[in-house]
Amino acid sequence: MKFKLLDTNLFYLPGTQDRFVHLASIGYRFQEFMCFIDLYTDHIYIEEITGGHLEQIVDNSLLDALEKFAAEFNLLRMRPWNQVLKNQKAILE
Repeated sequence: MKFKLLDTNLFYLPGTQDRFVHLASIGYRFQEFMCFIDLYTDHIYIEEITGGHLEQIVDNSLLDALEKFAAEFNLLRMRPWNQVLKNQKAILE
C-alpha cells in the first residue's frame, strides 16, 4: 500500500476542549486518515476521516499498514507530548 503524509501540523482538534491533538493526516488513494493523540491518556489513534467525522478502521490489514507507515515517521513513538505542545503553544492557540 502506498500512503502519503499529507500534514504534520500540530493543532487541537475542534470541540475536544484541548484533549486531542492532530499529529498527522495520511492519504491513501481517495481515503484520508488522521493520527491523533489523547493528551489525558497518551493513547495515539489512527482513524479514517469520512464525511467530516472520524470513524474507527475495521480492516485490520489496513490498520496494520497505516501503523507501520506512521511508525516510519515516529508518529507512534511515545514522547513528552505536553512539553512539545507547551513549546508550540503560540502555534496551537
